[in-house]
Amino acid sequence: MTPIRNDGFTPISEFRTPFRLMVGIEGLPDTGKTEFCFTAPPSIGVLAVDRGYEHIVAKSNPPVTRQKDIQLKTFAIPLPGQVEQPVYLQMWKEFYDSYQKAIASPSFRTIIIDGDSDLWDLQQLAAFGKITQIPPIMRTEVNASRRRMIGRGFDSGKNIIFTYRVGAEYEKVIHTGSKGEPISVDEKTGDYKRKGFGEQDFLVQVQLRALFNPAHQNRNKHGMTDCFGIRILKCKPDPELIGMELWGPEATFSGLVQAIYPGTSLREWGL
Repeated sequence: MTPIRNDGFTPISEFRTPFRLMVGIEGLPDTGKTEFCFTAPPSIGVLAVDRGYEHIVAKSNPPVTRQKDIQLKTFAIPLPGQVEQPVYLQMWKEFYDSYQKAIASPSFRTIIIDGDSDLWDLQQLAAFGKITQIPPIMRTEVNASRRRMIGRGFDSGKNIIFTYRVGAEYEKVIHTGSKGEPISVDEKTGDYKRKGFGEQDFLVQVQLRALFNPAHQNRNKHGMTDCFGIRILKCKPDPELIGMELWGPEATFSGLVQAIYPGTSLREWGL
């Protein structure tokens, strides 16, 4: 019996995954976050909020995996308290206007927000003039605005990549005082926690941790060392890949795609 087709619906057997990913990559400084982004399908549009971009783009001998068609727009965001709230608001509007134009442009296949931790600070400074001591009930609209921003990027059909800073992770540990009384102390766990919008991990498709291991000094067939890697922290397309690590030339956008979608052609992804 032939199934009835409903107008506007596609049978699940015929559904095809779009060739795009929304990725977040976090890590310590100089662990290769931006270079991973530069391996994504071109043309690449970079909205650079992180001031660390300069020494990366100025490399005289960039990795062979770096794409050549990359365009950059920079935003020098004042530090918290450096200027008044209206200045932060104007800067946020300028960034968001550039973001909307970038995701709408047919010239770009990949959009990178390099420094999303700082961008989240800017969004809060634009709304509140500060980034601390903000009651959760006051964050409702700015949180909704951030979700809309991410949703628009996802719906654009482009690859969207966010980079984030990380900070030391703490947990409360109970110690016993000199008089036997319990004392709560925040102690480092030895791991790191992403800085930025709290819901970001739930909204991106893939979350990565950038890795660097100086012990991996042997050069591969591409003439590169395998010092830089990525670890998959979250993967909506294939949760079984959580914990997988990719190193060297595999720690690239094409390596990630081949791990997640082994049956697809890189050419279809624009690689």
